[in-house]
Amino acid sequence: MNRIYLFLGFLATIALTSCKDKEEAPETSGTVTLSSELKQSGNQFVVEAFSFEDAAKIDASAETDADLFLVDEFDVNEVTGGRFSSNLDNKEAFALVTSFSSLATAEEFFEAYKTIEENIFSPLTPVLVPGQIYIYRSNKGNFAKFLVRDVTLMQQSEFVTVTIDWEYQPNGSRQFP
Repeated sequence: MNRIYLFLGFLATIALTSCKDKEEAPETSGTVTLSSELKQSGNQFVVEAFSFEDAAKIDASAETDADLFLVDEFDVNEVTGGRFSSNLDNKEAFALVTSFSSLATAEEFFEAYKTIEENIFSPLTPVLVPGQIYIYRSNKGNFAKFLVRDVTLMQQSEFVTVTIDWEYQPNGSRQFP
């Protein structure tokens, strides 16, 4: 009888441990909106950034090692759009895969796009427009793909917000599930 209780306790421990491991794994896909609005944090200014590895927004300063920073595109003294930049060490971060004028068509392509081909990567994206699909390559050699859903100029063109759908491949593979 004691063996049965011991065996049941062992099975319960395994079940609880495996559930805990699944809960701790970060997300590998989602939707996020980032803003280029500068905020003061102590004695420095920060902007929202995004980490694919942590699947989270972070406040970023010049020293932050984030994957995506949203930077303003200016025309005279007015913000006219935004671009994504990565951390300063990543000179080959972004590659534009394609662009569609229809968001519905872009969504279909994004879902079907599973294999990363060789691309020419750069440290900045072109000016972001809804319907664009990009590949991101981290300094660790991991990949993400993202679809630009929305670009909005805010408060008399003082900053911009961008919403993306994203999917991250944390193992370095060029193949998405």
